[in-house]
Amino acid sequence: MDTASDLHPLEQLARFCQDFQLNQASEATRSAVELCAIDTIGCAYGATQYEEIPRVMERLMHWHGLEARENPMGLAQLWFDQGRVDIPLAVYCNAMLTHALELDDVHRKSKSHVGAVVIPVAFTLAQALKKDGRALKEAIICGYEVMSRVGMAMDVSSNRVKGWHTTSIIGPFGAAAAAGKLLGFNQEQYISAFGLAGTQSSGLWAFLKDGATCKKMHVAHAAWSGIMACILTEGGMIGPKFILDAVDGGLYQAVSDSHNMNMLVEGLGNDYAIDDIDRKLYPCCRSTHPIIDSALALRRRIEAVEDIKSIDVFTYEVGVIQCGMPEYPTSPTQAKFSSAYVLACALLFGRVDEECFSPGYIERTDVRTLFDKITVLSGDKYTEQYPDQWGCETIITMRDGQKVPCEMEAMRGSPQNPLTADDIAEKFRALVEPVQGKEGAKDILDDIRWALNKGHDT
Repeated sequence: MDTASDLHPLEQLARFCQDFQLNQASEATRSAVELCAIDTIGCAYGATQYEEIPRVMERLMHWHGLEARENPMGLAQLWFDQGRVDIPLAVYCNAMLTHALELDDVHRKSKSHVGAVVIPVAFTLAQALKKDGRALKEAIICGYEVMSRVGMAMDVSSNRVKGWHTTSIIGPFGAAAAAGKLLGFNQEQYISAFGLAGTQSSGLWAFLKDGATCKKMHVAHAAWSGIMACILTEGGMIGPKFILDAVDGGLYQAVSDSHNMNMLVEGLGNDYAIDDIDRKLYPCCRSTHPIIDSALALRRRIEAVEDIKSIDVFTYEVGVIQCGMPEYPTSPTQAKFSSAYVLACALLFGRVDEECFSPGYIERTDVRTLFDKITVLSGDKYTEQYPDQWGCETIITMRDGQKVPCEMEAMRGSPQNPLTADDIAEKFRALVEPVQGKEGAKDILDDIRWALNKGHDT
């Protein structure tokens, strides 16, 4: 048998997935799986009545011939309404829900929402295949590991500058890793599935220009692509081993200015990506969160928002490109990606929640007035630290000339300033109880924990 050093880095990832067993991970890593699952699935159930979700789901059911839902003994459960449909469709729908509220987890170093892709694939497929808790946890860990590493190995800053949505570019790999683990794939099958996953990569940031609502579809397509890659592999289709680094047609060559294949395997089996996850408290782009935290801290240090003359925010370049637009937002999508808008809300209301992104709040004159006083700029320090660290400095200048600064290097929910298990459970309840009721939310939480712990769990 080849030694690991003889293998192409993607082959090493494939072998890792093939051989990984839960007892290789620490207790902390195994516990992180439960936190990620509760956090992600809570986001999904909280989104079931959000924006166009009900109508989109109705159309998907219509075009799949499932309007009457006459097949209750189908293969996989929809989180949307507990109906059962074929596995790829269930994965697609469940994944779309996880990302709709912009509250799902983030892996900073790969600039991606891993849980939104991996968790719905793993839970939906494991339930359909009647897998135990050990198998489910192994699939989740493998999915987080592969997706994060495929992202870390490329220049995610240049990927974003080119207009690609990194989550949907690398997501098919994480989905294929999780699904392949549950399907018992060997190294050769994994290589093919990764190749087929990568050739389906897609997703662009054009939605920000007019506030379109399609970003939630990106994770759904990534999850679907990973499942389809595994299905096609089972059928004998062969995906390219050099999907990432081929000079002609490799993914990295197409979507990034540079890459480092060694990052795919550096520390593999020792350092787990799922241990390095950010979890969100505010329903908006993660790049705005250090700015929100700084604003909430500054709010306690100024006497009157009306006395603010100007506000300067210094953050990393990608954060400026993505969320530093000077135009006032005209839609909820644009507002969720506007650093100046969320900063204004945080200073005025002492919170940034879903209500802040309603039309009524976007139209408020006090928000617009404060927004016009804010400038978002790139700072060399924060650009150099990115993507390992996402930080900012916010400086308020008062009418009397006083300057009130606040630097934020460890935003809430980051591994350096983490949410507790109780925090995540409370977030889950706050999201799920309004749509499922108190008892319904408790039942869903119990079901998540049961799925992760049934059968063998060591």
